[in-house]
Amino acid sequence: MFERLRKQFYHPKVVTLFISIIVFSMIYLFLDDENFSGVNYIKETIKKEVIKKKIDKEIEQDTFEAFSGLNYNVEKKLDETTKDVKKDVKKQDLVEEKIEVPIYQKLFDRIYFSIVTGALLGYGDIYPTTNICKIIAMIQSLFTISLIVY
Repeated sequence: MFERLRKQFYHPKVVTLFISIIVFSMIYLFLDDENFSGVNYIKETIKKEVIKKKIDKEIEQDTFEAFSGLNYNVEKKLDETTKDVKKDVKKQDLVEEKIEVPIYQKLFDRIYFSIVTGALLGYGDIYPTTNICKIIAMIQSLFTISLIVY
């Protein structure tokens, strides 16, 4: 039984497909995150959380002042605080490029994309946005099709 399973999965085409997935994963790893859409979720989430924490902190201070007898319009103060925090974030250069994703997450995303492309599934949660990345994905897909056909 085990010998039968081994023979079934040790087909040269399956081994070639796995090797091609690993090779294309390494090629994708050399490409920047800007070449893909859907992989910047961590960066975007961190940036939003930092902005939210700053806004919440400013709102707490301003709301306390508003209810302590200074008769401020809370909604107006909220808008002003939001604008101020956005300016502060720009001053601090809190941009997506400065929030680095760990290399293991980047590798995992590239392997995932390579497997989805190599298996011709195309889920669409991560997809190429630049021409060079699209060309590499097309080459990988054509390679997989050639494995199936021949």
